[in-house]
Amino acid sequence: MLAWLLLSKAWALFRPLPPAERLASLRSEWAIASLAYLALGAATTLVPLPALGLDPARAAAAGLPPNAACGCASRRP
Repeated sequence: MLAWLLLSKAWALFRPLPPAERLASLRSEWAIASLAYLALGAATTLVPLPALGLDPARAAAAGLPPNAACGCASRRP
């Protein structure tokens, strides 16, 4: 995503266009890039992520205590 944003800005700088067309082009590309950034940022909150850490079956196979799967060891004396 970042590479696309940087390359689109570099392309806009080196492209030969009259000043009025260049300004309109920069505005539309800026708007598209901003919307793409916001849409992809929102998509990362909606995409399900895999469970992190050990699942209970692997913790048991490794001989770890039952609460080792979540990483929350009991600190009670």
